[in-house]
Order: sequence, then C-alpha cells, then structure tokens
Amino acid sequence: MVKNASQSKRKGFQAEAAAGAFLRGKGFRILERNYRSKTGEIDLIAEKGGQLHFVEVRFRADPKDCSPQETVTPAKLRRIRMTAACYLQQKGLYQKGAQIDVIAISPGKIHWIPDV
Repeated sequence: MVKNASQSKRKGFQAEAAAGAFLRGKGFRILERNYRSKTGEIDLIAEKGGQLHFVEVRFRADPKDCSPQETVTPAKLRRIRMTAACYLQQKGLYQKGAQIDVIAISPGKIHWIPDV
C-alpha cells in the first residue's frame, strides 16, 4: 500500500512538472506550486499578462473510464475558489484578474481547459 501511495505521489509530481513546463512554454510565469491554505490546495498558480491562473492538474494513466478533466467535481471547484480567495487576500492581489484552469494529462496528451 505504501508503495502505491508513493508511486501515486511521484506521478502527481511528474504531472504537475509537465503542466508547469507546458504553461511556461506558453509564456506563463509560475508563481506558486502546491499552495495550501486551511481551505485546500492549488496545484499551480501562474501569471500571464496580469491575469492570475489557479491551475488544477489532473492525471489519468488509463483514461478509458473517464477523462482526467471529468474528475474535477463541483465540490473540488468550490475548494479551489475558496483557496484562491485566501491566496488573493494573503498577497493583496484583489485588483488582478483571476481564473481557474484545468490541465488534464494522460499518456502522450496535455489538454488545457482555461477558465472553468
């Protein structure tokens, strides 16, 4: 069991690294990785052109049953919104535009869904 948790954590780390590289390739600057507050965690916080992007990274090794993006539930989006609000308050960035994006990763594919 511990081995599977460790492998899962490693795959999650690799997916977040791939998502960060993908965003940097599109001209984004990564501000935070695995930002945590009392309300939850945001995988990546990036900025481009004055716009903040709170990014949820989802990975599926075998997306036959459902795609990675289908695993982002309404409850998860609510937690991301609350955590993003904590970040904006903590950093004093309410004047910046912000949105939530999802980066869905499966073997050989990266799919960016902006402004979910």
